[in-house]
Amino acid sequence: MGAGCGGGRLVRHEMRAPAMGTEFRVVLFASEEGHARAVMALALERIRELDQVLSDYNASSELRRLTERGPETGAVVVSSDLMDVLLQARAVHAQTEGAFDVTVGPLVRLWRRAFRQGALPEAEAIKQAMEQVGMDLLALLPETSEVLPGRPGMRLDAGGIGKGYALDQALAVIESAGIRSALVEGGGDLVVSGPPPGEEGWNILLDWGPESSPSRPLVLSNGAVATSGDLYQVLMLGGEAYSHIVDPRTGWALIGGRRASVVAPSGALADAFASALCVAGPPGISGFIDGISGIEAMVLEIDRSNAETVTCGSEGWSTMMGRTRSKRNP
Repeated sequence: MGAGCGGGRLVRHEMRAPAMGTEFRVVLFASEEGHARAVMALALERIRELDQVLSDYNASSELRRLTERGPETGAVVVSSDLMDVLLQARAVHAQTEGAFDVTVGPLVRLWRRAFRQGALPEAEAIKQAMEQVGMDLLALLPETSEVLPGRPGMRLDAGGIGKGYALDQALAVIESAGIRSALVEGGGDLVVSGPPPGEEGWNILLDWGPESSPSRPLVLSNGAVATSGDLYQVLMLGGEAYSHIVDPRTGWALIGGRRASVVAPSGALADAFASALCVAGPPGISGFIDGISGIEAMVLEIDRSNAETVTCGSEGWSTMMGRTRSKRNP
């Protein structure tokens, strides 16, 4: 019988490990410590495995090797994990009208250099990078698990979806071991299965900054939440705060002062839609969030006229704070 299925009092266990440039944490309730620790170790190993697939920083990752071959070599066979991430990314790209785009890599590289050098990119450099950006340039062939980059110089960046996908996969490892109450967190984003013993759900405190964070917790069960924004990473130039988040539709980094939280059925969706909302801003709530079943969101933005924080939430956001949110089957 798997731990958590009966046969003993459920006890809280926790394990942490670095991966994907941040720290991941696994919390679960199980009756046997040895089994719990073995399962947590397997979940964290799954995350490290996906780091080798999805990393933009690791030159030997599968993601990097995919586009470095160039279109002249033909379609490239990819792993099921990379194909799954790219298919989900394509779907979110369509739903958000391009506000989310994993082909944004050339622009991300350009703006990383700008952050290091403390100077804005040249407009011509942005224009050239934009020529390698666009989901229409990336052919996905799931029937044969092949991907064909359509233009030289393309570079993919899974930073807006990869961490959420890794959280999903780690939780799947835990659930396959028979454990029904677990939380996996990485860099502030998290996924949860069933609630802790005797609770309605997991109490999640959202971080929107010292003066904006909600006083009530999000009570989450069988779902995911992700927060994205420029709260801690900005480049100050000419009196403007440029975000580390790049708008794939224009090539320019966002002007600072926006963040978004998304609750969704999976970590990958929560991660991707939070990234998209940081690009689209409040119009994204009515533009694509309110039309998608099972997803709720909140966007916070600095009003440039008076420096005050304004908020815009989806139709169901206010009603779920302080109560259980469940969208996945237990």
